[in-house]
Amino acid sequence: MAGVIKLEETNSLVTTLQDELVTLQPVLASKTKEAEGLLAQVAIDQTEAEQVAKRVGADEAVVKEQQQEVAACQMDAQRDLDQALPALNAAVAALDSLDKKDITEVKGFVKPPQAVQFVMEAVCIMLGEKADWDNSKRILSRGTFMAELKEYDKDNISVAILKKIRKYIENPEFAVEEVKKVSHAAMSLCMWVHAIDTYARVFREVAPKRQRLAEMNLVLESANAKLATKQQELSNVLEKVRKLKGKCDATLAEKQRLLEESDLTQQRLKNAEKLTVGLHDERIRWKGSIKLLKQEENAILGDSFLTAACMSYLGPFDGLYRCRLLQRWTERTISSIGASASFVLADAYGDVRELREWQLLGLPSDSFSTDNAICVLKSKKRWALMIDPQQQAIQWIKRLEALYHLETVKSDDNCLMQVVEECLVGGKPLLIEDVIETLDPSLEPVLAVKPSQRSCYTNKFFNKVQVKLEDRIVETDVERFRLYLTTKLANPHFMPDVFIRVNVVNFTVTRDGLEEQLLSDVVLRERMEVEERKHTLLASIARDQQQLQDIEIKILNLLSDAKGNILDDIELIQALEASKQTSIVVAQRLTESEATKLEVLEIRNQYHSVAVRGAILFFVIADLVEVDPMYQYSLEYFTRLFNLSLNEAPAKRNLSERLDSLKRYMTVAIYRNICRGLFKAHKKLFAFVICVRILTNAGDLNPLHIQLFDQSVVNPEISSATGVEQISSRRNTNARVENQGDTKEVKGRPSTVDTVFVALSKSLPVFTKILESYYNDNDAWCTWIASENPFVSRLPGDWDATLPRFLRLVIVRWLREDAFTMAVRCFVEENLGTEFLAEVDSDVSMDDVYCDVDKSTPCLFILSPGADPISALERYAREKGLGEDRYHVISLGQGQGPIVELKMEECKQQGFWLVLQNVHLAKSWLPKLQSQLATLKQEVRSGGVHEGFRLFLASFPVAYLPISILQNSVKVMTESPMGVKANLQRSMLLIKQLNADLDKRSALVATSSNKTMKLRLAFGLSFFHAVVRERSKFGTLGWNLKYDFSDADFVSVITLQRRLLDAVAALENKDNTQNSNDRQEIDAFDTDRAEGGVESTKHVPWDALLFLAGEIYYGGRVTDEFDRRCLTAVLRRFCSETCFTAAARTFRRESIHGIAKAYTKVRTGIVSSVVFVDHSME
Repeated sequence: MAGVIKLEETNSLVTTLQDELVTLQPVLASKTKEAEGLLAQVAIDQTEAEQVAKRVGADEAVVKEQQQEVAACQMDAQRDLDQALPALNAAVAALDSLDKKDITEVKGFVKPPQAVQFVMEAVCIMLGEKADWDNSKRILSRGTFMAELKEYDKDNISVAILKKIRKYIENPEFAVEEVKKVSHAAMSLCMWVHAIDTYARVFREVAPKRQRLAEMNLVLESANAKLATKQQELSNVLEKVRKLKGKCDATLAEKQRLLEESDLTQQRLKNAEKLTVGLHDERIRWKGSIKLLKQEENAILGDSFLTAACMSYLGPFDGLYRCRLLQRWTERTISSIGASASFVLADAYGDVRELREWQLLGLPSDSFSTDNAICVLKSKKRWALMIDPQQQAIQWIKRLEALYHLETVKSDDNCLMQVVEECLVGGKPLLIEDVIETLDPSLEPVLAVKPSQRSCYTNKFFNKVQVKLEDRIVETDVERFRLYLTTKLANPHFMPDVFIRVNVVNFTVTRDGLEEQLLSDVVLRERMEVEERKHTLLASIARDQQQLQDIEIKILNLLSDAKGNILDDIELIQALEASKQTSIVVAQRLTESEATKLEVLEIRNQYHSVAVRGAILFFVIADLVEVDPMYQYSLEYFTRLFNLSLNEAPAKRNLSERLDSLKRYMTVAIYRNICRGLFKAHKKLFAFVICVRILTNAGDLNPLHIQLFDQSVVNPEISSATGVEQISSRRNTNARVENQGDTKEVKGRPSTVDTVFVALSKSLPVFTKILESYYNDNDAWCTWIASENPFVSRLPGDWDATLPRFLRLVIVRWLREDAFTMAVRCFVEENLGTEFLAEVDSDVSMDDVYCDVDKSTPCLFILSPGADPISALERYAREKGLGEDRYHVISLGQGQGPIVELKMEECKQQGFWLVLQNVHLAKSWLPKLQSQLATLKQEVRSGGVHEGFRLFLASFPVAYLPISILQNSVKVMTESPMGVKANLQRSMLLIKQLNADLDKRSALVATSSNKTMKLRLAFGLSFFHAVVRERSKFGTLGWNLKYDFSDADFVSVITLQRRLLDAVAALENKDNTQNSNDRQEIDAFDTDRAEGGVESTKHVPWDALLFLAGEIYYGGRVTDEFDRRCLTAVLRRFCSETCFTAAARTFRRESIHGIAKAYTKVRTGIVSSVVFVDHSME
């Protein structure tokens, strides 16, 4: 407003300035003529003054010569005196060094030494006293003795005294060195006597010189008097000239003033033209802005209210709910007190420059994050508590406060209050991480301190306030102190008092923000030059826009702050000219940059679909925590997987093929990685949700259809089980009708089917037509519903071609819950492929786990009863060449914390593997482990960790496992196989790994019959292991008590079986060294078994094998006597000598050893046993 007023005033001044310029011209001519006359008179008087000055100058030269002679004479006399002054000064200094003790020493002599006697006599003479020892002591006793010596009148010593003192001076015993040997005090007095004597003699020698100096001074005074008279005459002449010059100068000054005024008026006219023309566009724009501001003036109250409401209440909510709530607020506010129709918090805040700086420091550019930043930094009543599961807010705050020495501390750190006090006193920002759902009561006084105005960033204002911390009061610098609190809990349940004390702000990553981040990662890897060009362009555009804004602000400030006549402000005029030139250049540069930016954005948008797919996967993964608290992954971990998948995706020449390859490979890779950390029961759900989200984003699936899975949408009274029972009943009825040859229509429709279709039709009209079709073609629909897999069966009528596949899935979900899992598998396979089903039932490969783990990312094995991943990890470590000295296992428990810390430091430095078992048992030590892992990341960044270091953790699922460990670890879920078939497959793989390991250690070469027996026994033990584990899943129906039979038990028994048979083989080799080929021995063995012979089993130590396996390895876990009897019976059923006799042939198909026998005739490896089991157990 002030700028526009100034411009209007400038326009009105132009006419006034032109009139002033016309009036000035005649006055300027008159003053010019007057000045010329005065200048002529000044020239005459100036000549006269110069002649007088010349005469006075000659006299001054004569006087100056006389002054030089006097000065030379004075310096000669003084030079002679200066020769004696050093000795005199030294003597005085020696007197200053004397103290009362020294004087007392001299007085104390009853019979003084000769030298002391001489010194005191000389002193007495100098003072005009009688020269004897008694008089000397009296003089020494006087309090003014030292003062008399220092103030001695050395310039007026009588000749008599000098003559008396001469005999002492010439006496060798009066020398200073001789006196020094006797007394230090006497030495100083001696030096004084010598110095005074020397000075007196020199002073008498320069007396004639001093007399001549006095005469010369008289002559000089006379000459100076004459010179003063002539100088006064010169002064009078000069004064006359000066007055005349003054008058002339005043006239010239007036002339110059008028001339300058004329020039100024002309310059003002030019400046006025520059201002009016140069700021023409700005004036029009500013007038428009003023008009707009006046129009918006009525909305200020409402906008202020909405701003306060947003900062006070919107913080905890997600973006969607914020938009809905803000829309309702805006509508109500507009209808009551008035507000902007499209209110945006960032626009109300208005500081675009600061918002841009926040984004350059790492704040996501989406509006949700921008609103969060405003709520955090601009709140004046409460400190911010940020819900930050992805740690984006933490990274942004750390960059924002880096220059102000930000302190970071965990909420559970023992030194929390100490750090708080240091920050309060020192005025430093403080970040408290990992806040739980209840705030520490000791923070109450700190939370009560209101956030200061943002003057803290200027460091100009200091306000000391006393705050009571625990049991003491500290003086704090609250103006510069800032407090930030963060929690990694994705969905914390805060009590109401928390919302009163702090401003809770939800910093959970948004879809738009994440897509932009992932798009940058994709383009950086695919088209690095494009991404770099984008950042350069954005920085350049930001700088140019900022420069234009700064220039405009400067002009407005100059216009607003201008005092007096604005046309005289050269800085303003120059700033205007500079701004116009800069604006032209910058505008051209901005135009070019914007055009280039569009090209860059167009190229980047080609990869947008990949970023969208990544964002979809992340939010699916983030939602897994609702299924199980152990399913938590950080954004950093996901970004790492995302980038790894981009690097490993197969290369394609065509861009479209490349994009499809990136999306496909990335989806599969991330799915497989996450699946390793999921329970088997949840893997199909994970794949299904990915499928649904991808289809919804592509527009192939209506979001309204997904809601049909909700029980509240369909009649809550519907029971899928009831529907299945009625359908089963209809199936039986149909069967009976077919058997009886009855062709009549089957009466009685399943009421649940009717209810489901009616309920679905209320949400989706298409089900009304399906209901009609159901009534018209009841039998066909009942046949479809009752089919084994309705999802893939053909629908009645034309519905098979017209009904969307997802709606078919909805029908199966409500009518055939027993077939829903199968339908989901089919749906996922149709839309995503078989890759998203194969992982469900497969075991985790240690090679895959090792590829994902690095020195900064630990692996977390999530244990389940019966699972033993550590044994598999140990075998894998041996395959990698790690001996016991490089592979360390520690089982956590009470007192193990310090041991783990020391061992971890050793492993980090040496590149060893460290395995921490039973992490769930060290609840109190888990915060320390969390801190260790955070430190590990910092050490990795600084290069302080060996490349070979790996950390593995094993824990049962517990709620108190730190979130950061869950989020940043490669999680591997270890579950027992489900079903006999899966157990056999797992056992076969374990046997293969175990045999390979044992073969490396054993030098014994087994015979073919020995190998056959090992394989048969291993097969039997595998079935035994599968049966006892499956019985455990039936509760008290399987065993009276609960037992966890693990893979370690099976491996121990297989190892025992092999060692026993190897021992038997070693004994047989001593008596029989004959060897034949493998096929002949297998045939001979089979023939012998068919004839009922038992020669090949007679050396098997059955008693030892059955006892150790049934009573020790497996039986050692069994405490119930009846369970033990059952266990040994099962063991003998599958592994005993009778299983190899002719009697076993009676249950060839039922006996597992019959299967084993058939299998051993096929000379394949252990790996093929998995395929054999697949086909045999179907």
